[in-house]
Amino acid sequence: MSMPGESRENSIHRNHVFVAFLTLFAGLSLIGCQGDDTSSGATSLPEVAVVEVRPVVIETRRNWAGTLQPMQVLAVSASESGEIVELLIDDGEPVERGQPLARIDGPELSARRQVLRQRRDTVAEDLERWKRLAAVDAAGAGEVEAARLRLLEVEETLAELEEREKAAELRAPATGRVVGLDVATGSRVERGDVLMRVESVDSLGVRLVLPAAEAAYLEHSDRLRLEERTGNGELTVARIVTYRADELPRGFVAADLRVEGERVAWPRDVVLRYVDEDEGLVVPWTAVARDDDHHWVARVVGDPAEIERVEVSTGRGRADGIEIVEGLTAGDRILRHEPRAHQAGQRVRVRSTGQD
Repeated sequence: MSMPGESRENSIHRNHVFVAFLTLFAGLSLIGCQGDDTSSGATSLPEVAVVEVRPVVIETRRNWAGTLQPMQVLAVSASESGEIVELLIDDGEPVERGQPLARIDGPELSARRQVLRQRRDTVAEDLERWKRLAAVDAAGAGEVEAARLRLLEVEETLAELEEREKAAELRAPATGRVVGLDVATGSRVERGDVLMRVESVDSLGVRLVLPAAEAAYLEHSDRLRLEERTGNGELTVARIVTYRADELPRGFVAADLRVEGERVAWPRDVVLRYVDEDEGLVVPWTAVARDDDHHWVARVVGDPAEIERVEVSTGRGRADGIEIVEGLTAGDRILRHEPRAHQAGQRVRVRSTGQD
């Protein structure tokens, strides 16, 4: 192409320059395109949020509510059939071990006592008579000895009756409080009837019902505190006995906590508290995937970053995550979300690290 009035030589020269310019522009464009392709390959990797695993203090707390009360309630039964001729206590009254509670008398005891005492006096007089006769050689030693044996037999029977009368004087089997008093003065009772009960103050404790899975917490006495629910004080636990009871639902156990050296008013509401602190690795719940009975996380390793799947063992659950017992170490980086969305060996671009 030539311009009007332009020579042929100038037109050829101008065309050569134009071609050279186009060639240079095409080359620069190609180089620019190649550079864009490289950048596009890097940014096309999926961006993932990564959390760095760090040790944290894990606090475990459990609370169980119960009532402090005597664990042992002793029955006081009538030792004889008869009548309550004396009642010395009221329902709910505190008593000391051995304190008289009531006295029973009845026709059988009274009648036998009167007969035996009369017989004892008669046999005793008879023995004295035989002794006087023997002193004047009017009786032999055999007659005297026989009378003495009869007197011993009567006295032995009378002593047994007097022991029964003592047993009919009911006494407190333990220090504590009378409950369930079911008789009054003048009441007729039969041998073996339960007349009242005594709550033993020496058996104060708490009975708890808890899931069987939580029974292991009670094995660590150094981590347990028994407190009054009002916050007025702490009680000392002397012994804990855990057992299964037929009346409890499946999966539950009973636990008896005996309180040591405490003679306080009862019943009172208490709380058994379990507190434990130790260090462990905790990761977000969203970072852990599960296949059947196996748990795993997606760990990010290398530079450039790459995904690898790591099987882990989980421990205690928390509001902010779950404890990892095995499989990870402090400083590991794992995907914070959707570990299933990335295959093992996949390269990724890390957006951020840290743990909230």
